[in-house]
Amino acid sequence: MNENCNMPSRSSQSEVEQAVRELVAAHSKTIEPVVDFQALRMLQDHLQALASHCSKVTDSKLLQQSGQAILQTLRACHESASNLDDRSMAPKLYVAGFRALNSILAALRAQHGMSTAELVDLLRHFFTYGNELAASASGAQTELAATAMATAFGSRSVQDIGLAGKGPYRPPNARRRSSSSTGWNDDVSTGSQSGSESDTGSDSDSSRGSRASSQGRASAVRLAALTCLQQLAKADCRALHPFWIVLLPVYNPLQTKYHAATLMDAIVRDPLPKVRALAAAVLSSMLEGPAQKAYIIIAEAKSAARPPVRGFTTLSSTLGHLVIALHDGLLHAISNESQVPALMNMLKALGTLMMSAAYTRLPSDLLIRCIEALSRRLQSAPQKLTAASADVQAVQSAACACLAAAFGTKAALPSVSSWLGAQSTGTSTAGQGTLLITLLDYSLTKGAGSVVLRTEALSALCGLAKNYTAISSLHWASISHAVAHSLQAKKPQSIEVAGGATSSPPETAPNAEAKCAQQAVRLLSEYLNGCHRQSSANKSTFASTEIVSSGHGSEDTRRLSEGPLPKQKQVSSQAEPALCSQSISSGSGAAECRVDEQQCSVMWAEACDEHFPEAVAHSSPSVRSAAQASLADLPCAILQFLTLAQQGKVWQWVWHACQHDEAAAVRAAAAKCLGHVAGSVPVQDCQSDVCRSIGVLCTAMGDSTLSVRVSAASAAANVADALHQQQQRLDSQMTVPLLELAAAAMAACQDNDKVQVNGIRAVGNLLAIQQLPSAVFTATHATNSCSNWWGEAWLDQGISCLYTSLASSTEKVQWNACYATGNLLKNDAAAALAAKRRQLQSLLSVLLALVRDSPNYKIRSHAAAALVSSGQRDLYEGLWEVILGIFCDAAADLEGNGSSLDRDTTESGMLCST
Repeated sequence: MNENCNMPSRSSQSEVEQAVRELVAAHSKTIEPVVDFQALRMLQDHLQALASHCSKVTDSKLLQQSGQAILQTLRACHESASNLDDRSMAPKLYVAGFRALNSILAALRAQHGMSTAELVDLLRHFFTYGNELAASASGAQTELAATAMATAFGSRSVQDIGLAGKGPYRPPNARRRSSSSTGWNDDVSTGSQSGSESDTGSDSDSSRGSRASSQGRASAVRLAALTCLQQLAKADCRALHPFWIVLLPVYNPLQTKYHAATLMDAIVRDPLPKVRALAAAVLSSMLEGPAQKAYIIIAEAKSAARPPVRGFTTLSSTLGHLVIALHDGLLHAISNESQVPALMNMLKALGTLMMSAAYTRLPSDLLIRCIEALSRRLQSAPQKLTAASADVQAVQSAACACLAAAFGTKAALPSVSSWLGAQSTGTSTAGQGTLLITLLDYSLTKGAGSVVLRTEALSALCGLAKNYTAISSLHWASISHAVAHSLQAKKPQSIEVAGGATSSPPETAPNAEAKCAQQAVRLLSEYLNGCHRQSSANKSTFASTEIVSSGHGSEDTRRLSEGPLPKQKQVSSQAEPALCSQSISSGSGAAECRVDEQQCSVMWAEACDEHFPEAVAHSSPSVRSAAQASLADLPCAILQFLTLAQQGKVWQWVWHACQHDEAAAVRAAAAKCLGHVAGSVPVQDCQSDVCRSIGVLCTAMGDSTLSVRVSAASAAANVADALHQQQQRLDSQMTVPLLELAAAAMAACQDNDKVQVNGIRAVGNLLAIQQLPSAVFTATHATNSCSNWWGEAWLDQGISCLYTSLASSTEKVQWNACYATGNLLKNDAAAALAAKRRQLQSLLSVLLALVRDSPNYKIRSHAAAALVSSGQRDLYEGLWEVILGIFCDAAADLEGNGSSLDRDTTESGMLCST
């Protein structure tokens, strides 16, 4: 310990590393308890020197040795802290040590080389360092901590890792305050002092000053320990998973005794707002990320009550109670916090937890409690916070973000739906009936600093519109006004929807405004889609009720489900929606607003007139992409409801974006939208629009950006599949567009694998069309040959693409090629022509090889399905017996270990073969 720790202020890299080696050598592996002032001061100097120079060291092995030496030093000092002669040096020593560990963790991350169990065991003792706790270390939480730490340390006993409990009895006159539970000394205690200190009779002012100085040093230690834990969570988040039950509460975190100190104690009970804010930030770091989300999602606990003691507790049950305890602690802290930085971090931690938890496996009232607490926090934020208006808006934004996580769960929860229904019907308790109105008000706030608040409020409304449409459907006028307010915040540049093309606006909206406008478009899409889903569900329910009540048989049911829908009358956008005319209340208190298809069409018409013109011409590419994605969700039945002028606007918006937008993301979104719209409309009603859409997609499949080509190829495959389903309605006017689509699809088969997957799928869908007029490809164009069957040149190129894709090294390309080959075999005319030209047998041989030898079950299944696609036995010629033998062998192999998909396909092939 007598090594010189002085380092030059300006040293070379080698000098710094050599000095660090000398410091590490000064810390022997077996550290004796430090009891005198000189040794303690030397340790402090060494640790401060290491903390200052570890960031300059590049030798990872040297950093690992430094971290291990510092960790062992801090553990030895902590274990012998009650025997120190001068305890005022301990806080400085701990701060220096934790800062050095923080630097090492930041440099090495997961390769820090220290024992995570020892580091966690050390850090957890400093969460409440300097604070007086009225809790004993012999409760249920301590038992769980002891079990986990003993497992992590292996053969070390519980006493060795500091979890021994109270220990043997000692009389009062022999007791001294131990720092193992509180990590501090007698100076911080407000209770009785030692006899010598009591006899001195020091005045109260000096006593308060000494206490304040001690508390300041103690808070610095807590901050340093929490910062080190946060860096450990960022460096290796998975390594902390086994220690969650040590660092976080498993049962009620608000109890004041019979529990060991956890991170929640620092969040709930620490007297300094800075420590509470950092502790909440550490919790967020521990919970965020895909690995943590996958770990939290297995949590399951239907009740917050502690389960009965038994031989073992499952991991899902332990994590379930841990998640419930985290909710309890955070909700309590959020409800009572008055400092903005701490409250912001607590809300962020709660939002991170809510986005990961599976509330269907947790108590039904847990999410409702969160919504109620956040609602109260929103309504009381201006009164409970002593801060500026900007800080109040920041808190409101964070609360709205948590509400967005609460409403945006994967599926709607019946308990939340009932709670929201009680609000809408006026049966809720006082103070709960204004949440939806509050969110709508926040979405309409004005001012430069309100953009974030509007964005988060719109995000929360998106969750409501997606999962709880029956509640939000009562407020179409307010939602439409909020969308218009966000889109008009920055005036867009108009585009020409008829005639010549115009270029996209060169300027870019600010990120905050663009994100707000994007959320507004997303809200519009979620709301319209939710209303359409509800109207479809109501229509199906009404039809089923009518059938049952009238006593009609299955023939009427089949005719209702299979018969064509009558052509519906177009409505004008000026019609009055009257959305609330059919609102009813269920027995549980939840409001159910029945929106029919005509009302949905009126809302879509208003959106096409008022909102989409601004969204598709917005200066931000992200907003224009969101607008194209919203148009992709336009149902075909709703499109037919729109006026011809509105339908023309929709087509023009999509064509213009796909061809002329400067942003690749917008062109890709427009191509995807075009594939949906053109693939869902009846060809006989929109033939000219479909023909032009095919031309636009063919151009997009030659785009210089890969993402655009992928989306365009997928859209072309969808359009080709739709044309295959409507092949009886095709006429000679579709010949040239289809030949252009076929040429583009075959060119896509020579592109990137992601493009080739959809290109070969489009080729297969075109090969299945039996009434396609044939043509012969030349070097520059395709000429019609006035025949009703496939041309030889067309077929040669299509079969060549099938060969190339079947031999691809990408599995997804292979099974799509098998699907395309099956479509060729379903076309009797094309299959007969291929057999006549001696091309079919080689394709069948490739399929047989895939069934027999491919390791991928999906490729085998699609290859087997393709082999049994044709109903003409003469096409197989000499391969019939070979096919039957391979199917028999495959069926025998699948008897014990095959998938159901393989088995069903193989059995179907054997039946067809016989």
